[in-house]
Amino acid sequence: MGKFNLNDFLKIQDKSIEEQKAQREENRTKRPAYKIAALHISDLVPSEGNFYSMDGIKELKRDIELAGGVKQNLTVTSIDGGKYKILSGHRRYRACMELVRDGKTEYEFIPCGIEPKQENEEMQSIREELLLITTNSQREKTDWDKVQEAKHLRDVLHRYKSQGGKLPGRLREIIADTLNT
Repeated sequence: MGKFNLNDFLKIQDKSIEEQKAQREENRTKRPAYKIAALHISDLVPSEGNFYSMDGIKELKRDIELAGGVKQNLTVTSIDGGKYKILSGHRRYRACMELVRDGKTEYEFIPCGIEPKQENEEMQSIREELLLITTNSQREKTDWDKVQEAKHLRDVLHRYKSQGGKLPGRLREIIADTLNT
């Protein structure tokens, strides 16, 4: 790794206000088309592809109440009829459903990051499955979850390759790195 160069650092700090504004504007245009909205719980549909266990809902309900609501967005994508399919956040969704059933209507709206749709239907399916796996990377998993996760990731990466996608390395290494195993 190169040595720290104070002169280079100072050059960066000396950028004019106009240059800094231009850089911020350029960065703004590079942002992905990802919107965040509070969606009503009745507009959310769990993904049929979710294979993760749903343990710890009681504790999660308590944590959501203590925090005053869901503090980490669910990730969703739009489907027909004004509904949204949940790609990540199934446990948070279920905890909120139970809170609402308990009469706590303040949990009817959940913050959601809305993923844009892909034009190619197969690529959309692949993206949804990859998001399901990668957004669950930090959660505590059962051994069964880990086995299913590896199997699903292998299958979805094979599908990605068959659609002409280029993998940045060997399949086995990508799976190991993605799953931290």
